[in-house]
Amino acid sequence: MSRFYKTTATPTVDYGFELPFEELFMAKEYKDKRHDAALETLQTQYDDIMDINYKPDDKDIVMGWRNSISEIYDKYANMPDLSNAEGLIKADIRRAIPTKDIQDVTFNYDRYVAEQQNIMDLKKNNQYDPSVNANIGTSGPTLPQFNEKGEMISEGTGREFGFTPGGD
Repeated sequence: MSRFYKTTATPTVDYGFELPFEELFMAKEYKDKRHDAALETLQTQYDDIMDINYKPDDKDIVMGWRNSISEIYDKYANMPDLSNAEGLIKADIRRAIPTKDIQDVTFNYDRYVAEQQNIMDLKKNNQYDPSVNANIGTSGPTLPQFNEKGEMISEGTGREFGFTPGGD
């Protein structure tokens, strides 16, 4: 080497790189929130279906819904990542259990409870007679009633025929 040779001054380069830990943590936190929201939706819907009150006539319908929601719950509850599945969960539940049907069952139950309460009140006051009206609480037209000899016991309202009793 000659006396005029000078080594080049090389900058010190840090070949290591910084990982974006803050951004990764925020992304993981966001994903966890979506996963938790999906699980919350699933659990809420499951609890709502399991807690439906129904009258005895609707038992088969509600049991079918409970089986459907249990299958949906089992399908999604053990999935490792539900962050993108909340829409799928809601769609599966809507497909299995129509909202209108749930409203009908709960309305029927509320009406059934009111009718049973009316019957209990009438029995308490010794005014209950099951032969008078089997559908307490209904306000629809009634048909004329006859005894074994063909004699009319009660006229009924006759609204279904377009006239009222005693009218012209």
